[in-house]
Amino acid sequence: MRVLDEEQLVRRARAGDRHCLNILFDMHYKMVFGYLIKLCGNVHLAEDLVQESLLKATLNIKKFRGDCKFSTYLIEIATNCYKNEVRKQQRMIYDDEALQHLSVNAEGEVFTQLQFREALDTLQQMNEEQRSQESIM
Repeated sequence: MRVLDEEQLVRRARAGDRHCLNILFDMHYKMVFGYLIKLCGNVHLAEDLVQESLLKATLNIKKFRGDCKFSTYLIEIATNCYKNEVRKQQRMIYDDEALQHLSVNAEGEVFTQLQFREALDTLQQMNEEQRSQESIM
């Protein structure tokens, strides 16, 4: 079986090949999810937003012109989904529930939880533009 490059996958996905679209999503899922976690500081919200982003990308794949990388296209959709959510919420949601699920049995795990909390606190103190720039770098 011949391995397709990203350009070929995009071309086929735009033509209606769902298998190629799924391959593209598999290739970029972790990157979009990580970007959204950094952007919103909330694991559960990031999970919802990545799903919404992929759904929108699926529904609008034929509109993708190919004038940028597919990952850039997905990031743009994810950013817009996040901005729409912020407009709906009118405030950032802090994910304390996710922190409670982290195990605190061992000293190392407590340290990891504290590092995670500090990272989320730092992200929460940044404005939207700063989080967006830091996430890309």
